Amino acid sequence: MNPLSVLLVCPPSTRSYEDKYYFWESVIMARKFVLVVVVVFLVNVGTDMQLLVSLGTILLAVLAQMLCHPFR
Repeated sequence: MNPLSVLLVCPPSTRSYEDKYYFWESVIMARKFVLVVVVVFLVNVGTDMQLLVSLGTILLAVLAQMLCHPFR
């Protein structure tokens, strides 16, 4: 496989992941999306609930990363 075809098939953001975790960039984007949703749409329920949901989201993301070891 020539280097140009590798660049076209694998974007630079996915080259640092294990082959079976090629989708991990999507997991990171989903985490960021959930945090934005929490800040924008949970403004009426109070900052305590925003903090709890945000911390829960980050805790789940860290736990998933520790269990999967997606990076090379």
